[in-house]
Amino acid sequence: MNLYLIIFIVAILSYSYLLYEINKNNYTIVFIYFIFLIIGYNFIGLKIYLYNLFILLYNLLKYNYFLEGNTGLHKPPKNPLKDKKKLQADGKNLGKVAEQTAKKIADENDLECSDDEATEKSALAEFENCPIN
Repeated sequence: MNLYLIIFIVAILSYSYLLYEINKNNYTIVFIYFIFLIIGYNFIGLKIYLYNLFILLYNLLKYNYFLEGNTGLHKPPKNPLKDKKKLQADGKNLGKVAEQTAKKIADENDLECSDDEATEKSALAEFENCPIN
């Protein structure tokens, strides 16, 4: 294969990996890559893309494969909004807790069910001072 074709393929792969790192907000590797690219191009020429590949490979292996103790520091956290069943169960539990709290406050203060004291800014204006039945 032609050396320039290999350099072109390596450059495309490098830039796509750098874009991936930018999406993860890891700007340090991008900064290091371009500093070496600018300085190295003046001394080595286009072969600097091949040498910069080692920087990217080191970063890839450091953060993805060879974490001592398998700590999993760089795994993205699970999105709680994706599990709709768990979200509905959490909503029901929150509703039960709110109902129990409303009943407890109403019992402690001997409040009757009325919304006369409710304000427009109240989040539960319709049920203020009333336990939910």
